[in-house]
Amino acid sequence: MLEHTISNLNSHISVLRTYIEINQEVGLNNMLRMLESLSIALFKVTHGYELVNRNLLKSNFPAVDLVDDKRRVAIQVTSNADAKKINHTLAKFKKFDLADDYDQLIIFGFVNSSKKSVPPHCKVLGIADLVQMAMDKHSEEKIQGIIDAIEQHTDFHKIHPYSDKPCLSIILNVIDRNAVKHRMMREGSHQEMVRGLNEITELISKGTIDKKSKGKSIDQFTDHVIVKYLREIRNEIGEICGIINESRVEGHDFIFIPLEQYQEIDKAKKVIIDIANDAAKYAGIDMELRKL
Repeated sequence: MLEHTISNLNSHISVLRTYIEINQEVGLNNMLRMLESLSIALFKVTHGYELVNRNLLKSNFPAVDLVDDKRRVAIQVTSNADAKKINHTLAKFKKFDLADDYDQLIIFGFVNSSKKSVPPHCKVLGIADLVQMAMDKHSEEKIQGIIDAIEQHTDFHKIHPYSDKPCLSIILNVIDRNAVKHRMMREGSHQEMVRGLNEITELISKGTIDKKSKGKSIDQFTDHVIVKYLREIRNEIGEICGIINESRVEGHDFIFIPLEQYQEIDKAKKVIIDIANDAAKYAGIDMELRKL
């Protein structure tokens, strides 16, 4: 699951970089404000900083854009942190005595970041550095946090839809760990099973789990064969949930499922597993769900 989340994040970053570059080439300069706002969210995820935008408090605040006064950190946000930009920022930082207020200066270049040598109080970071920090911690939550930050600051699906294969892989992995792995006689909590089935349905229908983006919705898939497989899986889940709902005991918080309906649910689970395996084989995904 982590591998596919990273793949989607890399797609986000690659396309957003291109989008920024194109906007700059045609003279649209509104990208910097978006990057400043995005950077606040990114550094909160990766560093825990509580940044404020000094430009909103004082227009054209010198040398830096974002500050965390409590941690004494200042950040200059730019699309291209090249040697010229780094030297200019360091000079302004010194000229306005900002070292009196901030122990650390970060120059953050979203599109490009130079490896130029800088003083000890300064770091030059790019988006790849922030992603690497999250990866080093093996934190899917932090990687997902970076994805969410990018999506919240850009109308991203209009820029670039995810490709079908990694999104299908995410769905198949969720199916493999949720709700269809056991026969009904071996199921633990029926409520947990339904919750897992609802997660799969949400992921197929909306591309989200608990409203957090994981991939793309079924409507955004371009391969009609994959769409057919996903619809069939969703329909089978609907059949299972229908049986569960009809088995609820009125006025009580429990369900009673007759043996023949246990068998119907097991049959639907087997169909889901078969469809998922067919979809994986069709898409060239190296995985196979274990049959009941």
